[in-house]
Amino acid sequence: MNHPPDRKNRLRLHGHDELLRSEGPPKKAAAFEPYQPTRHYEGLSSIDAAVLALEAKAQSLFPPWSVGVHERHIREGLDLSPSRYYQILRNLLANQHARKAEPIVLRQIEERINRRRIARNEPSLSWDPQGSPALSDDESQTLG
Repeated sequence: MNHPPDRKNRLRLHGHDELLRSEGPPKKAAAFEPYQPTRHYEGLSSIDAAVLALEAKAQSLFPPWSVGVHERHIREGLDLSPSRYYQILRNLLANQHARKAEPIVLRQIEERINRRRIARNEPSLSWDPQGSPALSDDESQTLG
């Protein structure tokens, strides 16, 4: 009977001996320090600047943060609820100082909002009056 290898054997099989030596008791997650922007944003409040800087940091990472990690940074690093964070972020879209400070970041946020809006409002299938599903124009073009 073949059993899946345990973690140590998997690490050995793939040549990660350095991880085996450094393995010890599980470490606690580090406490977050209050998030501070790394540069000065002219004309923005400190909380606006921190939100903009955190969003710029999140967008610059590859692979991107998962939703849970981003939310943790919002809650613990900025001491904000996610809903308040996104309210501030939406207000920054209309702020000229924010536009000058981080134009690319704000454009990417607008594109993400628009993609979600389109996905919510436009179903992929259209329905004909007889009740049978019909392909949308985009789908019929790809098949035809």
